Amino acid sequence: MINFIESAYAHGDGAARELITVSFVENLPYSGEAGCRVNGYLAGDLRRVLMER
Repeated sequence: MINFIESAYAHGDGAARELITVSFVENLPYSGEAGCRVNGYLAGDLRRVLMER
């Protein structure tokens, strides 16, 4: 699932990237919160966007 979202972000237009940022990345848990281990599976653009929030 994460690979699909990463690909959609990398190949998507500005609207697709904004949608992924707002609906997926911004809802991921912060470090130390329950479920934060999922963040370790992010790579590339999604990891960069996560780190910028």
